[in-house]
Amino acid sequence: MRCSARLLAVAVAVASTTIALTSDGGIDAAPVAAGSLPASTKQLTVFSGFPRRGFFSFGGFPGQRPPPSTPTPTSGPLVIGSNAGTGGNGGPGIFATGGDGGNADPVTVTNSQGGTLFGAGNAGVTIGSTAGDGGDGGGDFADGGDGGTAGAIDVTNSGGGTLVASGAGPVTIGARAGDGGDASLATGADGGNGGNSGTIDISNTGGTFIPGSAGPVNIGGGGGTGGNAGTGFNSDGGSGGAGSNVDITSSAAGGVLPPGTGEVSIGGTGGTGGDGGAGPSSFGGNGGDAGTVTIIG
Repeated sequence: MRCSARLLAVAVAVASTTIALTSDGGIDAAPVAAGSLPASTKQLTVFSGFPRRGFFSFGGFPGQRPPPSTPTPTSGPLVIGSNAGTGGNGGPGIFATGGDGGNADPVTVTNSQGGTLFGAGNAGVTIGSTAGDGGDGGGDFADGGDGGTAGAIDVTNSGGGTLVASGAGPVTIGARAGDGGDASLATGADGGNGGNSGTIDISNTGGTFIPGSAGPVNIGGGGGTGGNAGTGFNSDGGSGGAGSNVDITSSAAGGVLPPGTGEVSIGGTGGTGGDGGAGPSSFGGNGGDAGTVTIIG
């Protein structure tokens, strides 16, 4: 029994030890750090437990187990812009109107040094600040808040540079305006109006704005949706906001969107009007106007 116990102790002592068998037959019993062995060295790992099939694991032989390649990390999606705050909801009392959504600030992007502003590896690029939604109304005669206005966007590419590299898409230039808040389930309560989307101005005067293989590309911000009215009489739905106007000017040989860019959508969509109430003198909101599109090449 003493002999068996000593053998067991020896087996436990060598458990999970890594040793190196060098070309001259020498043995280094110390654990070997990964990647520190010469090419002629064979690596041997001893596992815990009693001898059994698969007790030894060999590694490091020529032509086996090449080191794994490290993949290039992908960043993004990249969002340039910010979100405005949402209006608060009105209380349950009469005339408790919902708050208006915040307006988004303008966004200006300029690439004028001849380089690539947004390189490959960005899993999507979005430029634009989103406006806040209006809050919901409370009791009788409590209207929903109006949606905020999306900020204007000004993008300039010059100096022979590229704004968005191939493989960095999809690309979205434009932000959504805020939706109008819904009115309460009461009398004389109108839905809030949807916000308008800001103007988008793109100027390309020396380079390729968005090259092929960077698409799909969507340029244009949508107007906010009008809020729904209350269920009582004299309750109107909110009107939808206007879509963004888009102005594109290109005077460069590379163009704004060369062949191979993929699916391209240019233009701001107007918001949908809200539903009117169920009672008399209750009307649905008007739909928002689509934005104008001007392209000069």
